[in-house]
Amino acid sequence: MSCRLLSRRIAVFFLAAASLLPATFANATNVDAPAILNPGQSVAVPIFEASAGFVTTQTETFGGGAGPSGTLIEYVLDNGQYNPFGSAADLVFAFSFSVTSGDVAQIVLPGYSGLSVAVKACNDAVCVEGPGTPPDTAERSANGDLVTFLWSTALTGNSSGFAIYTNATNYTDPTAEICNSNGDCSSAQSFVPSATPLPAALPLFATGLGALGLLARRRKRRA
Repeated sequence: MSCRLLSRRIAVFFLAAASLLPATFANATNVDAPAILNPGQSVAVPIFEASAGFVTTQTETFGGGAGPSGTLIEYVLDNGQYNPFGSAADLVFAFSFSVTSGDVAQIVLPGYSGLSVAVKACNDAVCVEGPGTPPDTAERSANGDLVTFLWSTALTGNSSGFAIYTNATNYTDPTAEICNSNGDCSSAQSFVPSATPLPAALPLFATGLGALGLLARRRKRRA
């Protein structure tokens, strides 16, 4: 058997074998997508690196009571490449923290009612939030307002970055709750969306109502 014929048969064998692979293996490189989190749901948090543009960042301390103590770092980012909800103007809210006393089992972030939400984590040294232990799951309250990241083993060191993708275009800085394995919580300011986005037709509807009112006034004056 010639070398050329043998090479062809080997190539045909590997092509046939590849066609029998499950779809999960065939698409294994296409997993860089945050997990959609709807109201009332709980999802496993996917982990992958993603580049993003800075909007703003700040550092907050938490602790002083029965709850854990440490430092929370928060970011507002825009990332049109991975955001499943639309344009680059839609914001991503990312976080990481360092525990100096006690442990952290969950962090509860408010302000997501009426918004589209997806979650991810990143535990690589090149991640904007830095390396550490990522959350295992994320859950959302039934009214959609609260997004909670949970660690199955409570942290006593550094978290990795974890992020919430949204369709929000503005942000504010209310209070997040950072809780230990006993349920004791500490508070810290945290960037979150500032308002529920208006439906696209609502401003047009309001303009139409104004125009109808103006026409009615003109008819009364003529009468």
